[in-house]
Amino acid sequence: MIIYKNNSINWWTDAWKDVNSFDILTNEQVYQKYIDVVNSIDDFAIRLNWKLKKRISKWNNKKDGSSVDIVKRQMNAKPGGKMIYLEIPYQFYEDYMTGWLDNNSENQKVISLDELKGHIKNNTKWTLHGLTDGRSYHNYYTFKEFGVANPVYNNGVEYPKRSTHITAYCFLNKSDVPILFMLPEHNTKIFSTIPNKEELPYFKDKYLTLDIDIKNKLVNFFLEDEHIGVYKG
Repeated sequence: MIIYKNNSINWWTDAWKDVNSFDILTNEQVYQKYIDVVNSIDDFAIRLNWKLKKRISKWNNKKDGSSVDIVKRQMNAKPGGKMIYLEIPYQFYEDYMTGWLDNNSENQKVISLDELKGHIKNNTKWTLHGLTDGRSYHNYYTFKEFGVANPVYNNGVEYPKRSTHITAYCFLNKSDVPILFMLPEHNTKIFSTIPNKEELPYFKDKYLTLDIDIKNKLVNFFLEDEHIGVYKG
């Protein structure tokens, strides 16, 4: 069994730098940080060329459907709700993550995680035949050049619920992976995620479960019935 420990996170802004792994945040605090990120990147983007600024503005905004809007809807649905923030070492994902995004969709035929790794290794750009989503080269470029804007927002009991492209772009750039997990309403000090079986398995063709021990600052990793490692925060 491997013991994983933190390295560092390449943050785009300073908004999340005062939060430490295993910290508990309210939904209202999380929402404010997302607003702070939008404002910070808007100020930063002024210095960029208009093409890159236009691409960034497509997702870094406060409109319906944006990351900020998703967080806002969660806050309104569960006022006073809480989330736990974790920084999972990139080495874990480097060792075990083999798939990403929606393997059940037609778009998965465009580029797999292995193909993406090949492009990055060979320092080549890639195209998506007109599609613009989390698989795009320009999306990857922002992580490589500027860092990650916000944590993975896993506002559900299933994991991974969304944003596997953020996970991939972090670990591929040797950055630990920041994640927000929804804290159970009973605020237990130990809880487990549920594998998201609406997707195909992303971790060596198996489903991943995280056992999160808040009090002792531990995360145990299980690939189905196999205990494969532990993160010590």
